Amino acid sequence: IQTACTPRAEPISPTVQGPEIRASDSGGQMTYTPSHLTFTVGQRVKITFINEGTVPHEIRFLTLTAENVELNWFGAGRVSQEIIDEFNGLAAQGQVVAYATPGHSMEVEFTPTSAGTFDYRCLIPGHVEMGSGELIVR
Repeated sequence: IQTACTPRAEPISPTVQGPEIRASDSGGQMTYTPSHLTFTVGQRVKITFINEGTVPHEIRFLTLTAENVELNWFGAGRVSQEIIDEFNGLAAQGQVVAYATPGHSMEVEFTPTSAGTFDYRCLIPGHVEMGSGELIVR
């Protein structure tokens, strides 16, 4: 008996468990810990965004494009359908984003598609100026 199988055109890259990124706000400052990250082009990454602050926060990796962005809303807290729809739409366009209410977290998986240095920050009005981080993709 002979059997045939069709080889996969491209191998699936295993997911690397990335860091927990913690957002906190105190004294009029917002901080991301860690504030500097390094990933590899083409390597699938899973990060956990944890909001240790007192108000909702998001993280947006500005100008970074990625493939297969997947958002896990399970632990994000009580989030409006409007925000869920907005962020799911951004993820479908290849933008890496996450959102969580105070004391909650969200996982995001993605595969960076190009090398460079990218800022990440919270774009909620009034938060933009409070703090940011940097991602290097090699």
